[in-house]
Amino acid sequence: MKRLIVFVLILAGLFGPVFAAPAPAGATDVFTACSHGSGGTTICSEAKKGGNPVIHALSVALEIIAIIVGFAAVVMGVLAGIKLTLSNGDPSAVKSGRDTLIYALIGLVVALFAQAIVSFVLTKL
Repeated sequence: MKRLIVFVLILAGLFGPVFAAPAPAGATDVFTACSHGSGGTTICSEAKKGGNPVIHALSVALEIIAIIVGFAAVVMGVLAGIKLTLSNGDPSAVKSGRDTLIYALIGLVVALFAQAIVSFVLTKL
């Protein structure tokens, strides 16, 4: 178990800068387009200059999925902790809790790598 935690921390240290990298130059250029509707209403939307709306929609969807996966990993970690706490030393219950925790961590790592790959591909388009 200690080896798994050390492994995850090493991965986070190695690949953490990938997720914290600044946006490419020009990606922060945002403009606001407004149109005046009937009845005096104004509708405004923001978009990147020269940006593709499909790529923007994919990146927003990716952010939402990452939030959901992170939340699910935290919930599964808490459930694993509850299983381990309530196991009372029963070997099968301890194994079940430990497996749940390991699978939650593996799922989180896989989701982070998937997000990194998709983000890399989207920035190259």
